[in-house]
Parts: sequence; C-alpha cells; structure tokens
Amino acid sequence: MAYPIAIELNILDPDFVILGGSVPSMPGFPLKTLQDEIIHHAYLPESDRGMAFLPSAANMAPGVVCAAQYALTKLGRI
Repeated sequence: MAYPIAIELNILDPDFVILGGSVPSMPGFPLKTLQDEIIHHAYLPESDRGMAFLPSAANMAPGVVCAAQYALTKLGRI
C-alpha cells in the first residue's frame, strides 16, 4: 500500500496526505508503519519528510472519494 502512495508523493509533493477509505481506519491497522514506509519509499528532501498524514473517517466510499470528501469537509465546502 505504501508504494503507490509514495509514487504519488513523488509526483505531487504535498504538505498533507489524506489516507482515505476503510482499510487505514480499521481497528488495529498499522497506520504508523504505513506512514513510515511511505516516507521511506518517497524521494523527498529531508525538509519535506515532516508532512502531515490525516486519516479520514471510514465510510462506504472508495479511498480516493473518501479522502476528497474529508478534504472538502475540512475546507468547509461540504
């Protein structure tokens, strides 16, 4: 799961990463391990390795849709 996320980070260079969907919000999911692996596999300068990971609430929407809903909610647009 970390590899495709790291690839997107390499392309987009974001300050925040929203991990959407039901898998990252499952009880017992190793979220910290996922975050560490994402940073390990991303080709980011040291200064960018402190990005914020924001897990969104679980719902029935696919991960990308759930993350977008979370972002829009945080921005006050939903």
